[in-house]
Amino acid sequence: MGKLKEAATAKENRKPHGAFVNKKPKFPTKYHEMLQPLSPMTTLPVRSASQVKPSELLLKPSSINVERQEEFLKLMRECDVAKIESFLCQHSENIDINQFNSDGQTALHEACLAGDLARAEALLKYGASPHLTNRDGFSILHLATFSGNSELLMLAMQSTRL
Repeated sequence: MGKLKEAATAKENRKPHGAFVNKKPKFPTKYHEMLQPLSPMTTLPVRSASQVKPSELLLKPSSINVERQEEFLKLMRECDVAKIESFLCQHSENIDINQFNSDGQTALHEACLAGDLARAEALLKYGASPHLTNRDGFSILHLATFSGNSELLMLAMQSTRL
């Protein structure tokens, strides 16, 4: 009885004589296949040595002065580098220089996107992390490239080096 069942299954799985089997590849070349977008579940390898420890980035909420933080953000909008450096020299322990704004950017991201080399240098000098990415996943290297400022791009490359 087992042989009859196997024979019936084999008969069902057989393709009719002359059935067309498409052997043409889906893409003309391997290059074209690799150009296709990644699936949403694809994860890319990340070197652990280049990651910043979260404990290094977080400040205790009690050490952040909210009024000083607002003052820092106001100075960043004004783009006066001398005032920013003076403020950071006096109050860098009382603020979070790496705080994200409502657009998902840090002060360093905004400076790089604006192409402001002096502001970016000042922020890096006072401890802004060059390893953070904004909400869209762009690093300061990307933003410096978008700004078109080659000197800023060189600074970003040097500061992100391990």
